[in-house]
Amino acid sequence: MSSRTLILGLTIAATAAPALADQPPPVRTPKQAIAAVKRVLQQNTRKCVLDWARADAEGYAGNWKVSVTVRSSRAGAGVARWLIGDGYPVARNDLAKKIAHGCGR
Repeated sequence: MSSRTLILGLTIAATAAPALADQPPPVRTPKQAIAAVKRVLQQNTRKCVLDWARADAEGYAGNWKVSVTVRSSRAGAGVARWLIGDGYPVARNDLAKKIAHGCGR
């Protein structure tokens, strides 16, 4: 093995390690999936004047679909949908995206 290959390998390993360490723990149960989305809702409750009724999760570990019934907010009302894979919740419709971004304020 040449020294260039060794240096390149060590450089790649050093840059990949922090990226892997930043990943959130996997979400294994419906309660954990709902808790992850509730954190997003709680962060933006004041900004969006958010009033939500219930949150439901369906799916399996690595593929949770969470639906939140929103009574009223600056982003509108309806059902906000999130998908949780191996990481953080990802907003899947316009209402969820507006809430996740603080309703534009």
